[in-house]
Amino acid sequence: MACDSETAWFPEDDDDTLTPGPGTPQEPDLDGDNYTVSEGDCDDTNESIGPNSFEFPEICDGLDNDCGGEADVVDISGVHTCLRQAQFEQSLMVDVLFVIDTTDPMETYLANLASGARSILTSLAGEDYLDSHIGTVSMDAEFDGAGALLAYDGAEFISGSDVGPGTPHSMLWAENFVSATFTQNPVSEAPEEGRASASLALELGASGFQEVNPGFMREAAHLVVVFLTSNEDQTVDPTIAEFEADLADAKGDLSEVTIHAIVQGGELDCYGQSKPEQKGYTYQTMAQDTAGTVLSICQDMTSGFFDAMGQNSAYEGLETEFDLVVPAQANTVAVTIVDPMGNQQPLDDFALADNNTTLVITADPPPSAGSLILVDFEVDPDEI
Repeated sequence: MACDSETAWFPEDDDDTLTPGPGTPQEPDLDGDNYTVSEGDCDDTNESIGPNSFEFPEICDGLDNDCGGEADVVDISGVHTCLRQAQFEQSLMVDVLFVIDTTDPMETYLANLASGARSILTSLAGEDYLDSHIGTVSMDAEFDGAGALLAYDGAEFISGSDVGPGTPHSMLWAENFVSATFTQNPVSEAPEEGRASASLALELGASGFQEVNPGFMREAAHLVVVFLTSNEDQTVDPTIAEFEADLADAKGDLSEVTIHAIVQGGELDCYGQSKPEQKGYTYQTMAQDTAGTVLSICQDMTSGFFDAMGQNSAYEGLETEFDLVVPAQANTVAVTIVDPMGNQQPLDDFALADNNTTLVITADPPPSAGSLILVDFEVDPDEI
């Protein structure tokens, strides 16, 4: 074998090779990774950096781990190790509470309203991504069990994701639920106390300790309350201001609540008689305060109203914030929407929050329920 004339070589004990003799200078391996600079270690002060990708694979750390000449890029494939893709399914989460007047004069109206109210199911039930709760409560706040949701077939409320093929309930069952809870209840002669009954049903304020309907109202869901009555609210406690404050406390902000009112809109009743005392003033006020809508109780056809209300509720219940888990570099984020039909389109209206770990969709409207949200981005190696 060829020998360096300036190096003295001596046999090893096993006589199978030669090794530098005593006092011969050797190149140091400063980081202890078994490679020196002359052997290709491009940073001999860092043990995670060396001359090949087998022992020193590229990781997202801002360093050229395999000494290939480019940080965070696998030389063989060109794959960037900081690249990530997150995928989310757009869903909606909304809770809908119907608060109905069960006094004798309402019997005629409730049958008509029940027929229309079934239209809400078109937008809020029948798919696994339609995470809705739909329930009904009587305005009679004086009977035993006041505030409890009216049950049908052993269920206290509809869960939208449990309706449809392969689920516990059919759409027909859901329609029957709405009809039964609107019409198959004992007639009450007690004063109509809409706010008091809703407060009990939603376990608001002082009612919160009673746990009347556990599991119905969820903190993360948008809340929709629909009052249906031919009379003014007789509730004394809570006041409108107190009721709205309790709703804001329960949901984090009153903007997470929408109140609709189907009431006597003016001083005349449905028969043209002057009944100013029956005008649903307080319900109209709460609807206005929460950007809700008002419909006359005298309206014959209500399916269009409820269908629109269902669509609006579905829009309000859409998710707009998604957890990326790791921090993204802002200028590397690309968002693609795949709608339920498989059509793809880029989305430009978004922002990052929570130190770039949360994607916030600012598009109006947000992607529809059932859409896939694909997020491609590079993580910030200095933040992980």
